[in-house]
Amino acid sequence: IEEPYTDEEKRFANLHIMKLLKLNHPLTFKMSGDFAFKNGRVEDAVKFYNQFIKLDPNSFLTSEVYKSMGIIEFRNSRLINSKYFFEKSIALAPSSKVSQCHYFLGQIYEDDPLRSRYHFEMSAAEGFRESFASLGFLELNYFHDAYKAKHWFLLGSELGDVNCMIGVLDSYIRVADLSNAAKAFNKIKKFLNDQRAVSYTHLRAHETRRH
Repeated sequence: IEEPYTDEEKRFANLHIMKLLKLNHPLTFKMSGDFAFKNGRVEDAVKFYNQFIKLDPNSFLTSEVYKSMGIIEFRNSRLINSKYFFEKSIALAPSSKVSQCHYFLGQIYEDDPLRSRYHFEMSAAEGFRESFASLGFLELNYFHDAYKAKHWFLLGSELGDVNCMIGVLDSYIRVADLSNAAKAFNKIKKFLNDQRAVSYTHLRAHETRRH
């Protein structure tokens, strides 16, 4: 694959980034943090993000920075810090931009089912795919409401989430609706078979290109 930028273009870009960093340009610190985070240099990312927040503490871009810092803390199991950053992110942006933050908070509050449900619902309301299965299983296994659970599972299954398809099956079994349970089971089988067929087609196409 051909590189989109030449070495000279990369050197030119890096030179200007360094100049902007010296001028304390906020956006440059965010971009540098994003680049470091993407490439696994988490400590560098946090340093850049903190510098950005000092210069721009209350903007939409700051919400994105707080979200990234929340993810970093979540991955390192520092849940109190993670919660703080996700809540800061939510406070600075419209709900349509922070659905992932609500999803993570739903997981963090797993010992508080009502609060966990609230955050999963906020995430699901914005169409964040992973939230539907979490919300469905919470309704099914904690609140014991198979009807609500099935509602969320059906929405998630429409997005191609196999966990939600399994949830639909579980919901029908829970209320002894064996006819619809059988249909749900057949839908899962068809979905998995289709996925295997697609994977095989991609593999064959890759092998053809190699030869």
